[in-house]
Amino acid sequence: MNSYKIYLGERDDDSKALFVSERKPYSGIVARTIQREINIISKRTGLKKQISPNILRNTFTKIMLNNGCPTQILQELLGNEGYNTGIEALSKIRNENPKEAHDKYLY
Repeated sequence: MNSYKIYLGERDDDSKALFVSERKPYSGIVARTIQREINIISKRTGLKKQISPNILRNTFTKIMLNNGCPTQILQELLGNEGYNTGIEALSKIRNENPKEAHDKYLY
């Protein structure tokens, strides 16, 4: 069983958010919570450079593009349907599973 299914099965809330706050009433986590967790991990690992969600997203994007990931698949993985790529363009690429694309181009 996938770890996210275990995680979802153990939750006792009815929030539609994938990641929720630790305390009741549970709600989806906000960008500041993600930034705080990144800072904690960064300090724990001894990184001197400032790390942000945007830096992680940009790094992921560069790695995927450098490894040949099609931009349409990358946009789907990032949840971004911007710059001239609409639903029609993405539907033409849907034959490649985003999970498989992630594994294929990131590793």
